[in-house]
Amino acid sequence: EQELGVLGEREVFGELAALDPVPRSASVTTLEECYLFRMDQSVLYDLMTQHVDVARGIIRVLCKRIRDCDDLIKVLSTGIRQDGPDGKG
Repeated sequence: EQELGVLGEREVFGELAALDPVPRSASVTTLEECYLFRMDQSVLYDLMTQHVDVARGIIRVLCKRIRDCDDLIKVLSTGIRQDGPDGKG
């Protein structure tokens, strides 16, 4: 059991599974009652085709996740957090 992160209101998870159905190793547990929205891959692809802003939003989320993973790797390998000028990495 390893906590990978805590998501807040309007944040997403499972976007990789929607884009690439390879089994994932992480699971999600809610800390409080919440409403979730599920979208199948074919619906998501149709939405991205019809609305380029949706595709851009997904790309932004994925880029942020990659940057966050890079920051975590730096922390784990050096013990030092590399923050940007805004303090957010």
